[in-house]
Amino acid sequence: MTEDVAPTQAITLGESILTLMARPISVIVGSSDAAGQPHLIRAVGFAWDADRARVSVYVPEHGREPVLEDLRRRGWVAVVLSEPSTHASVQLKGRDALVEPATAEDLAHVAQGVEHFADELEGIGFSRELAHALKSTQAAPVWAVRFTPTQAWEQTPGPRAGTRLDPAGGAA
Repeated sequence: MTEDVAPTQAITLGESILTLMARPISVIVGSSDAAGQPHLIRAVGFAWDADRARVSVYVPEHGREPVLEDLRRRGWVAVVLSEPSTHASVQLKGRDALVEPATAEDLAHVAQGVEHFADELEGIGFSRELAHALKSTQAAPVWAVRFTPTQAWEQTPGPRAGTRLDPAGGAA
């Protein structure tokens, strides 16, 4: 999507998206630099604010993370949320990402989410240790990436994959 046509108006997150987001999910955060080079990082947690208008994803910084640099410079973010046991997935996009240190409340939320994610992985035959390794926050500062979703897309494999979920796309 080009800069000229990317919507900037906030969307209302529908119940199907909110239901998925309430389950133990894997979170991947994507960005791109000014030249369009994409970057990805696994987030360790996810939340939305009380009025469901802004989303927060929590990203550990183990070194010079290109995603965090991109977000600080451009503010454009894409987040894929996926439930491992069902592959139910949704992508959210925004253009106003703000990167700030995670608060103690954020980190408590992340810790609880890691345990739910460990339950999810254990239920499909993986070890709890894998979940803890994938979402480790030890020895790394954690950043909260907060943004307003302006687009939402169905990403669950199947016939609806790629269907726009926000009102601008016309899908429910």
